[in-house]
Amino acid sequence: MLSSLRSIPLNLASRSTSRPAPSCLSSKAILAPQRWSSSGSGADKETVTKADLVQILSKEYEMTAAQSARVLDTVLDTIVEAVSKSHTVSIGNFGKFEAVTSPARMYNNPITKTPVWKEETRRVKFRPFNNFKECVNKKSG
Repeated sequence: MLSSLRSIPLNLASRSTSRPAPSCLSSKAILAPQRWSSSGSGADKETVTKADLVQILSKEYEMTAAQSARVLDTVLDTIVEAVSKSHTVSIGNFGKFEAVTSPARMYNNPITKTPVWKEETRRVKFRPFNNFKECVNKKSG
């Protein structure tokens, strides 16, 4: 999977450095609010889509959109594959993804009041690292 990345030329030296990084991030920020799409769910909320991320990668690393999409797909597929195999994926200065198991249990249906058996399930848990939390909780202004 990672061998396909070697064929994509990444010109890291040409990355734009004109934007100052926010103080809450240890690396350069590449997202700017004017690049985000409107989510439609609320006037004051913005959503960064996969297409937005592909566009940002394309501009920052001077790649085609197809190359950027392949890089992003590879990263996301690798995270999904690792977590589905019960591995923890830890991304420095960001957070970690892990699979957690909820045990089987009996609960009462709130409408019918009958007991229902729920099988054991697995879910994905994301734990942001402290600098991510600080950045999210930072007061603007």
